[in-house]
Amino acid sequence: MNKTYISYIKLVSAIAIWASLYHIAKHLLSHGADILVVVFLRYFISAIVLIGILKIKTGKIIHNVSPKVMMLLFFSGCIGVSIYNISFFYAESLVSGNIVAIMFSFAPCITVLLSIIFLNLKPNTISITGMIAALVGTIGVINFATPSCGKFFCLSTFSNWDLGVALSLFAAFCFAVNSIIVRVVSEQKISGLIINTYSAIFGVIITGIIQLIIHKPIDLGLYTNSEFSLTILYVSIMATVVAYLWFTDSLIKLGVLKTVIFQNTLPLQTILIGALFFHDTISLNVLRCSLLVIAGVIMTNVGNSAIGATFMKQLKRKKKS
Repeated sequence: MNKTYISYIKLVSAIAIWASLYHIAKHLLSHGADILVVVFLRYFISAIVLIGILKIKTGKIIHNVSPKVMMLLFFSGCIGVSIYNISFFYAESLVSGNIVAIMFSFAPCITVLLSIIFLNLKPNTISITGMIAALVGTIGVINFATPSCGKFFCLSTFSNWDLGVALSLFAAFCFAVNSIIVRVVSEQKISGLIINTYSAIFGVIITGIIQLIIHKPIDLGLYTNSEFSLTILYVSIMATVVAYLWFTDSLIKLGVLKTVIFQNTLPLQTILIGALFFHDTISLNVLRCSLLVIAGVIMTNVGNSAIGATFMKQLKRKKKS
C-alpha cells in the first residue's frame, strides 16, 4: 500500500481514538478523579511505554540533540502535554463535551494561521475554502447533535462565555502551538518517536511539579480499582502513545495543512462513537453537515497537493489572458 495512504489511515485512526476521549474524560471525572492526577498518570504510563519502545527501536534512550531542539521539546512537553491536558480536562469538567468539541474545531484554523506566520505556509484559495467549509460543517454537526439546540446555529451556544469555554479555546490554541513545534523539530531530522518520548517526559515532570505545589490530598482507593486502571491504561497507551505517534508521523509526512484539517472530523467521529457504543441518535441534518466537513477536508488536501497547485496556476493564466 502507498505510504501516503498509510499516513492518512493512521491520521483518521488517531483522531478516532481521540474522539473516544470526549466520552471517557467525562467518565473519569464523574468518579471524582483529580484532573492533575489523571494527567500525571496518563503521561507517567505513556512516558514509560515510549521509553521502552525507544530503547527497543534505537538501542538507547538518551539521544544527542541540539540545545535548540531540546528547548523546543521542553516547550512541547509544557504546552502540548501538561498545559493542554490540564485545560482540556478542566474544560470537560465545567461544560459539555459538545462545547469543548466546538472550540477544538478552531484548532486547524489557528494552526494554519500560526503556520503562515512562523513556517511561511501559503495556502491557496482551494485550501482556504476547504478549511472554511470544514469549520462551518463541524459547527453544524455539533449544534444539530446538541438537544438544547437542534439547528444549524444557536446563539445561546456562545452566549455564556464562562471559564469552561475559555479553557476549551485555550486548549485548542495549545494543540495548535504544539503542532507547529512538532513540525519545526521534525525538520531537524528528529523522529516522531523521539519527539513524543521527550515531550511526554517533560510533560509528566511539569505536571508532577504542579501537583506538588498545589498539594491536594489524594484518595488512593479511587485510583486503584480495576475500572479506573483499565480506563487510564487505554487513555495512556491508545490515546497517547499510539494516537500521538500516528498523528506525529502524519504531520511529518503529509505536512501541517493536510494533517490538521482532519481535526474537523473529530466531532463527527465523537458522535459516531456515541451512536455505536452509547445508543445516541444521529439526525439527517448531522449527516448533511458531515458531508460538508468531508468535502472541506478533501478540498483542503487536494488544494494543497500538486493537482491543486496546477489548477490554481491555470486559473491565474486564464485571468491574465
